[in-house]
Amino acid sequence: MKQFFFLTLAVLLLFALAACSASPSKSTDSSAPTSVSEAKATTEPTQAPESEAEPEDEPESEAEPEQEPESGSEPEQEPESEAEPDFGGTLGDYEVSILSARLAEDYEGNPAVIVKFEFTNHDEEARNFMFAISTEVYQDGVELETAIVMGDIENENSMKNIKTGATITCEKAYLLTSESEIEVELSELISFDNTKITRTFAYEELE
Repeated sequence: MKQFFFLTLAVLLLFALAACSASPSKSTDSSAPTSVSEAKATTEPTQAPESEAEPEDEPESEAEPEQEPESGSEPEQEPESEAEPDFGGTLGDYEVSILSARLAEDYEGNPAVIVKFEFTNHDEEARNFMFAISTEVYQDGVELETAIVMGDIENENSMKNIKTGATITCEKAYLLTSESEIEVELSELISFDNTKITRTFAYEELE
């Protein structure tokens, strides 16, 4: 009986030792995932936190400047023709202009030039061109003599009196001495002022 008792005791001890040796492995195994889902949750990397909200859309770029019209789309404007110079001015109480010059012949057939003037009276009294304005015409630096020409010429108008504010045109003729340019000078007949109105005509310009 004692042998049986000791044998039984030995078997129990063996079982106890076996149980003790198995318990640590169980504790180790307890840390392992208990299910497939838990294992999957463990093995999968944790998802990164959602990125911050995307920044608001950048403001639209400034409107592009309007394109300039293509060159050539509009016809180029022709430059305005220059206004003809005004060969006139004020001499004392009178306004005088040198309008034009044209070729002519005197009664003997000699070449002459007829110069046309415009005369406006601003004096309180009636005046005429001949006794209000001094006219001198030069060629090659020498004063030309007056000429008597036949035909259409407003020579008599220079001696007509005109009242305040009235305007008249008149012509005077001069004998030519060459084919060089002609210089015309006007000044007030009786005055201490040296103001002059001048105009030069090339011989080729004479009408």
